[in-house]
Amino acid sequence: MEIPKAGGGVKYASRLWYGMDIFWNRPVQQEREKLKHLQETLKSQESELRNVNSTLTTEDAKARLTELTNKCNRHQERIKNIKSATNHVTPEEKDKIYKEHKLFVQSWRKRKRMATDILNSILEGYPKPKKQLIEDVGIETDEEYGAEIPNL
Repeated sequence: MEIPKAGGGVKYASRLWYGMDIFWNRPVQQEREKLKHLQETLKSQESELRNVNSTLTTEDAKARLTELTNKCNRHQERIKNIKSATNHVTPEEKDKIYKEHKLFVQSWRKRKRMATDILNSILEGYPKPKKQLIEDVGIETDEEYGAEIPNL
């Protein structure tokens, strides 16, 4: 059998091989479908395995249950002790503490504002930046220590 080539020549093929690709492609296609089905099965089994591995075993579940039961008992005992305590803070004491706290926070703000005003007035005639002045004088700021004035 003659098959024309692109360059103008002729290629000879045996009649035995001509058309055989049709028969070879059928089993290949079937094997591809089997492979695809097996891959899908593998994915589903892997996800099922992950689910099984992530669950607790009976021994682990019993240990966790014992741990949580003990923790619950400790908390219940603590609640019982707190409820039975006689040294509760009275509302008058609580109000007094809140008033003192408010007074201390107000005075802290006032002192900070005064110190900032003094520092700014010095900075007017100082040739270096504010950070350098703070370092030269040796002033410790609230920001260095992470202190924040609470909101009232």
